[in-house]
Amino acid sequence: MTASYEEDFQPVEEIEKSGHQTKGVDAFSLSLLRAERQMRRLFTYLVFQSTAFERKDVKPLRDALGAQGRIYFYHFEAGIGELSGTSIAALIGAQHHVLRNRLSDAMDARNKIFHGQLTSDRNDTTMLLQHVSHIRDWCRQLANGAQNTFGYDGFQRPSSFKKSPLGIQLSDRVTGLIANVPAYEAFLVQLARQRP
Repeated sequence: MTASYEEDFQPVEEIEKSGHQTKGVDAFSLSLLRAERQMRRLFTYLVFQSTAFERKDVKPLRDALGAQGRIYFYHFEAGIGELSGTSIAALIGAQHHVLRNRLSDAMDARNKIFHGQLTSDRNDTTMLLQHVSHIRDWCRQLANGAQNTFGYDGFQRPSSFKKSPLGIQLSDRVTGLIANVPAYEAFLVQLARQRP
């Protein structure tokens, strides 16, 4: 496992070890943010494999994604599969189905908690920390699969806008789908129309 994954989840571990009354919801929230950011970074990394894009294109690419306010986790899942030809299920492996169901449960709980609604399960500190464990398993396995397949795990910094160090032949596929910034904007619009 890359050090960057461990570094990214170190604050979560510190929160979990604390005696603070809100450690469950704090660790849970931070972990979900990490998982969502990992997906976004993997997506933007793949987009940047297009031969059309160089460092000067980073701002227009960021602006295009920022302007499209209806792109969520499941959109990034679909986009990663479409851009790379490799599904998230293939990247994670045998535990994908179980981990994806647990991640969906965690997202449902987050949506209800953040909107002040009652949840169907008791989301006390113990349950929230179980969600954290499942989220971490998802992120770790996705990081390993993505690193081995694409040369990037979704955590490495400073930026996801870089070319693959492995010489993987993603560029032809991605360039065929996204040949310029307007094509990227159109791709995002198409993704935003998809439903889970």
